[in-house]
Amino acid sequence: MTKFSQMILLVALGCLLGMTWVGCGGQEETAQDAEVPAARTEKLRPEYDAPPTLEGMPPIASETAVTIQEELKVKQELPDYYPEDGPLYPDTLPSSIRAQGSKVTLGFGTNDSTAEVASYMESDLKSKGWMVLPVQEMPTGTLIQGTKDGRNATVLVAGLNGGSDGHSTMIMVSVQR
Repeated sequence: MTKFSQMILLVALGCLLGMTWVGCGGQEETAQDAEVPAARTEKLRPEYDAPPTLEGMPPIASETAVTIQEELKVKQELPDYYPEDGPLYPDTLPSSIRAQGSKVTLGFGTNDSTAEVASYMESDLKSKGWMVLPVQEMPTGTLIQGTKDGRNATVLVAGLNGGSDGHSTMIMVSVQR
């Protein structure tokens, strides 16, 4: 047998032993390993002495529900901390305002069509210096995203089903300050 054949045989034998060792190793469970999951389960799922009762439960959502159209009728002043280059739809005031960290999210409503609103919001972002990513048509509406100086802006335009006295289009705008 040549030295080359011997080397191939040794490598093959080493691989075979290595695969056997890896395949069989780690199967034994020590008593310490068996206790850890039980301890974790107890901490994650505490036991309760009494089952929860139904007394004092909040009313069913349908009893207190307010339609989105009704919520969008409420108007608030645009907050001072909203970025000047943030997108806005003309002749609208926000119905909801939320600030979390560096992000400001506003909700608007209008009777204009979703196509008209989406087109305007895309062009408004561009005119304010935002680089607009490809617009995405989704089952729930149109998603418009932009970036500028390491910041992000997101606009969701969605049509609403409702009466003629309510808003027919909802606009959600989220902008980093």
